[in-house]
Amino acid sequence: MTTTNEIITDKDFYEYSSLDDFKKKLQELKSLDFSGLDKKQIGEAIFKYLSVIPSLIGKYAPEKFNSFKFYRVRLNVNTDIEDLNLVQTYSYPLPQFCKENGRANIKYKSVFYSTNCALTAIMESKPKVGDIGYLSFWQGITDREMKSGVLLPRQLDKGNEWYVLAEDIYSFANKNIDKVAMQKANFFHEALDFIADLYLTEKQPYPITSWISNELLYGTAWKDFIIYPSFANKAFSSNFAIHPNVVDRYLKFEKVIRFKLLEINGDTFSVSTGRVGEMKQNNIEWRTATQEEIDFSLFPR
Repeated sequence: MTTTNEIITDKDFYEYSSLDDFKKKLQELKSLDFSGLDKKQIGEAIFKYLSVIPSLIGKYAPEKFNSFKFYRVRLNVNTDIEDLNLVQTYSYPLPQFCKENGRANIKYKSVFYSTNCALTAIMESKPKVGDIGYLSFWQGITDREMKSGVLLPRQLDKGNEWYVLAEDIYSFANKNIDKVAMQKANFFHEALDFIADLYLTEKQPYPITSWISNELLYGTAWKDFIIYPSFANKAFSSNFAIHPNVVDRYLKFEKVIRFKLLEINGDTFSVSTGRVGEMKQNNIEWRTATQEEIDFSLFPR
């Protein structure tokens, strides 16, 4: 349980006279107009209403992290200026191309967006019929413990692969909150719930969640990656935002599948697949997709 700087104690909530008062302050924060504010000004505005930014921490031994599956999608790559035979084409964008906030990055700061579900990766890319996409597969190769910021809601869908993690980490928080001498535990949990909800409900340009994510990934309370619920998949699966340096050092590109969006009907869609790119020595070589690579719903999570 950390903030962007210190361990959380009752002192972080002393200015709130009651839990109802704290809830009102959080709703005021949610309704603020952040347009025209820079990163520093957004941070100052947030701390006027929320004096501490709590997050829950997950730590993963190398063998656990290296068992995770990471899927990432890019749509309509401009092959006039990008090379389909370079791994970087499918990895995180360079900062100069991040011209808008994302849910987990501020503009001109890059993160590696991915998810544990291939279908969710496609949905998160917001495709249109006729789009050409590239679904890349990545595997962990770390040799050290990895630290994540867990921003999943307390009541996560039981079908979500990370349901057990959310249940365990909130249970741990409930049992250990008294050990840090907190009489205002309800305030801490209210702040946690508020932030987790923002990752599902905040609209573009995501002023609060992008700022929090940047603090967690690039700030003093650093994390290797953050985990948050998928908005596109109604929290049935989870997304990862990974620090670019972590990707370079601890993730390995496995392959990429080219697909075309044929039809979208609400939350379902159909695609056609054709080519698969895999590393051969220093180059990506392309081949015809196998039968097992045609149905994205069968890919492991």
